[in-house]
Amino acid sequence: MMPFTRPMYSAVLVATLVFAPAVARATFHENVIDEVMSGFNGDPMFEYVELRADAPGQNFVNTARLAVFDSTGTRTDLVTSGHDVANGLPNRKILYATAAFQTTTGIAPDFTFPSGMLPPTVLLCWGKPGDPALPSEYIDCVGYGGYTGPPAPTHPPSTSLGLGDGTLSLTRIAGTIFSQGSNQDDFALRVPGPCNNAGQCAVLGATGCGNGNVDPGEQCDDGNLTSGDGCENNCMWSPNTPTPGVTPTAAEPTPPVSEALTNPIRSLIRKGPIRVKLETIATGLTAPLWGITAPGNPGRLYVVDQMGILWAVDIATGAKTTFLDVTQRIVTLGVFGPGSFDERGFLGLAFAPDYQTSGLLYTYTSEPVSTAADFSTMPPGSTPDCQSVLAEWHVPNPTDSASVVDPASRRELLRIDKPQFNHNGGTLLFGPDGKLYLATGDGGGADDSDGETFTSGEPSQGGIVTVGHGSIGNGQNTGVILGKMLRLDPHGTNSANGKYGIPADNPFVGQPGFLGEIFAYGLRNPWRMSFDPANGTGFLYVGDVGQNEIEEVDVVIPGGNYGWNHKEGRFFFGSAGAGPGYVSRKNPGDPRDLIDPVAQYDHNDGLAVIGGFVYRGTRVPQLVGRYVFGDFARTFQADGRLFYLHKRDVVRFGRMHRSAIGELQLTDRDALHLALLGFGQDANGEVYVLANGGGVPFDTTGVVLRIAPSD
Repeated sequence: MMPFTRPMYSAVLVATLVFAPAVARATFHENVIDEVMSGFNGDPMFEYVELRADAPGQNFVNTARLAVFDSTGTRTDLVTSGHDVANGLPNRKILYATAAFQTTTGIAPDFTFPSGMLPPTVLLCWGKPGDPALPSEYIDCVGYGGYTGPPAPTHPPSTSLGLGDGTLSLTRIAGTIFSQGSNQDDFALRVPGPCNNAGQCAVLGATGCGNGNVDPGEQCDDGNLTSGDGCENNCMWSPNTPTPGVTPTAAEPTPPVSEALTNPIRSLIRKGPIRVKLETIATGLTAPLWGITAPGNPGRLYVVDQMGILWAVDIATGAKTTFLDVTQRIVTLGVFGPGSFDERGFLGLAFAPDYQTSGLLYTYTSEPVSTAADFSTMPPGSTPDCQSVLAEWHVPNPTDSASVVDPASRRELLRIDKPQFNHNGGTLLFGPDGKLYLATGDGGGADDSDGETFTSGEPSQGGIVTVGHGSIGNGQNTGVILGKMLRLDPHGTNSANGKYGIPADNPFVGQPGFLGEIFAYGLRNPWRMSFDPANGTGFLYVGDVGQNEIEEVDVVIPGGNYGWNHKEGRFFFGSAGAGPGYVSRKNPGDPRDLIDPVAQYDHNDGLAVIGGFVYRGTRVPQLVGRYVFGDFARTFQADGRLFYLHKRDVVRFGRMHRSAIGELQLTDRDALHLALLGFGQDANGEVYVLANGGGVPFDTTGVVLRIAPSD
């Protein structure tokens, strides 16, 4: 597998439907044939067809027809649906099956058809055709078992499963909304599967690495046990692992200034069809930038406020109380004095997976220089702007809502010198693997380079010249900790300072020239990241803030190099010394293993990407499976924007797919009219907008807003 494949055709293309009844057609036309079984484990009577809803409201299926066509065009009707189903939300299933299927699995199908109706080679169609004899009149038709037509497949199957192994590969043949051939998302046998409309699922076939299904505990599964093809023989991503013997010291190539682009992305982000409103949950905060629930406590959203307070917000009432106060630990905020902009402060929070019993949580803060750092890129005789600190805290009675963090329980795990005030990263997450992930920025300044005139984080110092980035920049220097995604074990002791552990399965452990803590590298300012909770292993989405032109959304895999400062987005980055950096399509000879973002936009649409969450709630069905994120401000005038990826589940079956970006339509206001600072997500998968009126860590205009369905 490669990090990107050619974009697959979406199963959600809306077509104009011209036959009656119009209302019924408009509410079921995005159901697609998802799985087909023609015999299983030696039982030829074990047969089923599963449909998948790819848009909300796809439950009006009364009178829909399921039919098969042989190679002569002869049609046989399996069944006509005799009623609607209860649930038509995206990804909800509708199950047609035989009595033998129900007897074997105990799962009741939504509709039953006679045994022996699914031959091993056939064209299968579903829909409400005007002329039942014409496959082109159906909503969806798939061929399997080597079916060649007529009508002939427009693309050959990209998978070949044997009879009895599940569905033979489904090849998109004909239908009102499909004309582009095979859709790789529609191959079975999957685990779990199949499911009925009530959400009851049967597990069929062997589970485990190499079965072609991404089972729980796997990151990918390409159907083989071969390593080095993108998916390893343990069904984990293949790391990109260049192995320099020493830390490089030579300057990297850069595209010529004559090739600089002034308008790299000509198209603007448009408002999409998804309409939402924003419900006010809490007010009176300062600069909220991260919100999560604690394990076992779904009624509270714990909100990180940049100025130093961790708020416990009652989601039902909006009441907020102080859960932790670190205001005395962080640096004095305001790089131009009180009331001014700053990127430092209280930046990250993660609750231990066993929080309900351990009471442990972790924070990431910008603190004054007070002691020797565990990691530093500062040259001798120079002083860092501040130090980024990872710390552990304890709550005495985590099951008691009145119990708060014990301020005397602090244990420091990691301290990092920060060259400049900006590009801090700072998101903390526990992954599905139980390890702690920490995103670090490249150290600040501009262009990830030394010698730039820049602003000091201390107003009295005025301007400074940047240091602490070296000749190639921190993002590409695998011997430093800045510009990286780190993966740590907070309970281990095998780190250099003995305060945390380096997991043995980190991608670069033991490799010369690499810190063992590194999970991925080539990041500039990863501002907010999240795991998609719907996947058993989770996929890690990151918003990486750009330099002067490009903002990007990445999906991070172990060992990945995300390009900075070779690239900014999908463009090649050029440094002009003390002048501003630029982007170009001219490749100056950069490495080929750089991973491009799944989505990008330029500064015609905003200034700084704010990473968010894959929506897994139920209140806005149109957003399910889509990554919700945004931009800080289009012009730095409290004009933040809310975006989403058009493509659902950009990581599917072990592959990443690029996506266009849409802007949410807000029905309760004409625009956000706030500076967007971060997002939150609760235990139900609902997403919250965190913003304030000025984009600075001062005053009390900060709000927590919940994305809700429009009226």
